[in-house]
Amino acid sequence: MVGANTCWSLLFHAFIFFAPKCCATASGKEVKICFVVRTYRGHGEGGDGSLKRLLQSLQRSPHQNWEAVLVVMDSEPFTDFSLLLLGLSDDRIWVFADIVNPQFTAKNLNGDWHPKYHKRLYELTDEAIRRGCPPDAKWVVATNGDNEYGVGFMGEIVLADSLGAELVAFDYYSRYQRPTVAPCERFATGNRPPCKENLLRFCQTDLAANAMRRRKLVKGNYRFASSRRRGDAASSDGFLMETLKRDDWNIRRVSNRCLVAHNPSPQTCAQRGRMWDDRFAATPSQSGGTCISKPQAENVLMRHPDTEQVTIELSMDGHFQGQFGTLSNNGSIKCLRWRDRRRDEEFLNFFRPECAAPERVSEAANHPAVGRGADGGRQNQGSVTEALGRQSEHMEL
Repeated sequence: MVGANTCWSLLFHAFIFFAPKCCATASGKEVKICFVVRTYRGHGEGGDGSLKRLLQSLQRSPHQNWEAVLVVMDSEPFTDFSLLLLGLSDDRIWVFADIVNPQFTAKNLNGDWHPKYHKRLYELTDEAIRRGCPPDAKWVVATNGDNEYGVGFMGEIVLADSLGAELVAFDYYSRYQRPTVAPCERFATGNRPPCKENLLRFCQTDLAANAMRRRKLVKGNYRFASSRRRGDAASSDGFLMETLKRDDWNIRRVSNRCLVAHNPSPQTCAQRGRMWDDRFAATPSQSGGTCISKPQAENVLMRHPDTEQVTIELSMDGHFQGQFGTLSNNGSIKCLRWRDRRRDEEFLNFFRPECAAPERVSEAANHPAVGRGADGGRQNQGSVTEALGRQSEHMEL
């Protein structure tokens, strides 16, 4: 394995598991899509229950020629993992690796990410793409177990395949939508894209929102684990996408449709009838916004009088269908934030200028907390699917 030390390599091979896979039926839809799903115990029923929602979102797709290759890496067992898979009863969903070892702790005691966790997880992701996805899989999507896909997601990949694309970039719902805008307001509807634009670069893309031609990825020896820079393994997805752009991959962008939910997000939170807590910026130990229940929100308001509740009309495309129904265009959510707006500086202090949404670039570049010189990337012009063609430009960070 590229970049792995001997100890990690031995552990990897000791804990690999392969399950039998069924063959695709002759449905006339020969485009097979492989989903490499990275998961752990927090995605089970004892956690947020998100893994089941993700897999059910794949099952709802009209395009049925797919497989989900599951990868578990954790310091403690995923106790309800087998029961969850048995309940779904789908031979297209199987386990590639189930690795449990104390050295695979995701976070340190102080809440920060363990420095080697993301590197090891991306190494395992690279192996699953090569050794787990079936040989006849034309496309691969790597994703985390807490995401979700709209019913039209795979159909867009099939369309892109017919047009000769090699990389499909989807706009997506995310808690990192317009991160340099004021808390709560950054998710509000208005004259702007309905969700986060996928600009295929650091801070402006997500692992789950990109589909890649598997054969070209493997033949060219493109790997997430070897794409990291400055020791920032957690951002390997963005760095790899920049490499594919630089190397002239044929890109098709699906824009102004939100077919990927990078969870948790306020839109899917509203769909579940919950509330959004946007008091804390993303930090090494905070995810930058979280979905909470109404009793939890009431407890926060009671214990923290410096918190206010606002109602936000959410930006959305009105077509995302999930377990809890369809996200409508007039969706709203109650959102918590600090009353003292000077604390909004926390967001700007954390996010680099290149993290600003395209319409916010000038403001971010002039903000003293984050410096100058941001390049916000290409602004979408509003088409439903935009063929970007072959691009050679590369964003240097």
